[in-house]
Amino acid sequence: MKGEATAHGALTVVNAIPTNHGAAVGLELETRARVDLDHAEGPIHVTIEEDPHADPTLAKASIRAVANELDTTLSGHVHTTSQIPIARGLKSSSTAANAITLATLNALNTTLPPEDVLRLSITAARQAGVTLTGALDDAAASLHGGLVITNNAKDRVGHRERINTDDHVLCLVPPEERFTNTIHPNDLSPAKPITQRSLTLAREGAWQQALTLNGLGIQAALGQGNDPIYRALQAGAKAAGVTGTGPAIGALAPPGSQALIRRAWEPYTLEGSGIIETRLRDAQETPT
Repeated sequence: MKGEATAHGALTVVNAIPTNHGAAVGLELETRARVDLDHAEGPIHVTIEEDPHADPTLAKASIRAVANELDTTLSGHVHTTSQIPIARGLKSSSTAANAITLATLNALNTTLPPEDVLRLSITAARQAGVTLTGALDDAAASLHGGLVITNNAKDRVGHRERINTDDHVLCLVPPEERFTNTIHPNDLSPAKPITQRSLTLAREGAWQQALTLNGLGIQAALGQGNDPIYRALQAGAKAAGVTGTGPAIGALAPPGSQALIRRAWEPYTLEGSGIIETRLRDAQETPT
């Protein structure tokens, strides 16, 4: 049984770790998964094209979550390719879980409602130990697009809305990795008042301001400098902030400002950081 599917990345608006409430917006960055499966006991082999040595636990957990949901047994092979660098804060895990879950369902000629796809994706992420909160905000923004605001403690998507996709998104991506499971929740407790205020802004429609405020607070709590954020804002970005627990910085770039923001980030590219350019991805259906 062969199947394939594509899922998209996301950008943090409000980090969910301090309060268990988070917000994120969809990005056009893609992860594609292909599966070749059998209804039989046996191993699940994983190929992650961008990093053959990456941990395959999440991919295996995603397939097993679908198998458990459908009361069947699966073995075989999963292959992923991605535009999203691993462990930089651009939702590589949530996007991979969504893509593999959807590809597995495709192989089984089965469809599930979006809320069930999300449930299976976050179940796999928790079983794989790649998330502190379940990352429903990341998974929902990846699956749905647009802006999502979630209660991760209750696994509930509380708010969705369409977004303007005219702006480009520039992501400053340092060479070092930062896995979420290396962060202790207490590390971000100093940022709780800031993330609470950011959530209020997001719920009031000011999600771009929330992105910047949240980014400044999370960076400060982690003991990281905010200079890349300030440089992007000075160069014309509408908003800028760390995504997830980083280390990547995302900036919303109005048309025509990309070159100025790239120039502002030149000192960091000389130190080994790269810049990824993409677009915001709007909700694929009218939120209800």
